[in-house]
Amino acid sequence: MTFFRRALGSVLIIASLALIVSGAIDPSPAIGVTNTSTPIADARINRLAANANYGTISTLRADADDYESLISFNPPGGSITDARLRIYITDPGTSLSAYATTANWVETSVTWNLAPPAGALAGSFPTAVTGQWIEANVTSAVASGAVAFRIRSASSDGVSFGSREN
Repeated sequence: MTFFRRALGSVLIIASLALIVSGAIDPSPAIGVTNTSTPIADARINRLAANANYGTISTLRADADDYESLISFNPPGGSITDARLRIYITDPGTSLSAYATTANWVETSVTWNLAPPAGALAGSFPTAVTGQWIEANVTSAVASGAVAFRIRSASSDGVSFGSREN
């Protein structure tokens, strides 16, 4: 579960993926708040099934051999002081990283062959433990305008995590 506080109260969001952004993100009035955004799109892509779409699958995955995942959010706006990409682990692993990418893909049609390339490293996650949330600090990427990420793992044992459909 992810909590966030706005100027006028608290809201509970239950999601398997979230982008948590802090700073003066509410431009009127410009006060410091924390906002949690759920993805507008996510998809798993598979190198070995390069033309298959897994956009509505309930589990995302990343491993060094076959799988990567894409996640996209609405732009948060305002002055960003902290941004964290948060995922809920369903199968543990190590060496998981988020790379900035473009949001010019469609969840229900993206494939390995159509996916945008990974850009600069946006953040790295700690070791993933089943049933726990882990976060990557993606402040620099989000402050520079990134709203989409390509999740990769350097480990062949891979990591699975909940999608927005989960």
